[in-house]
Amino acid sequence: MTAHHHASHTHAPAHAEPDPDLSPTEYWEQRYSGSERIWSGKVNATMASVVSELAPGTAIDLGCGEGGDVLWLAEQGWTALGLDISATAVGRARDEAAARGLDGASFEAVDLDAWEPEPASVDLVTASFFQSSVALERIAILRRAMTALRSGGRLVTV
Repeated sequence: MTAHHHASHTHAPAHAEPDPDLSPTEYWEQRYSGSERIWSGKVNATMASVVSELAPGTAIDLGCGEGGDVLWLAEQGWTALGLDISATAVGRARDEAAARGLDGASFEAVDLDAWEPEPASVDLVTASFFQSSVALERIAILRRAMTALRSGGRLVTV
């Protein structure tokens, strides 16, 4: 149900239609636990191009997957929080942040349909390839995410 990304022109393997009996959490857990790594681990190039023009601050990445964008943000001096529905993906992202010594990168497993951000708390909200094969209320999630932006903050979607 959350976005998953970072395949810099590398596509994930094709998957059959999702089982309609699976919840979004079950679907994404199956997807991530079914392989060692799904995405490249690299930042989304379009997002990086846009964000590299901004002064570092605090950021939230919606549907962070295995964390490529959040890791890049932290390497650029941002304090970045990645949110994803899959605990497996979040665990991989945390492990990679620890391996790189990135204190500015943190991750939480959360269902974005139920997520309520702290108002006016961040400078940037990102969402790369924010789509899903299972239920995802993108517009409602993005509207809520915009409430997290401080005055002058940016929402970057790819």
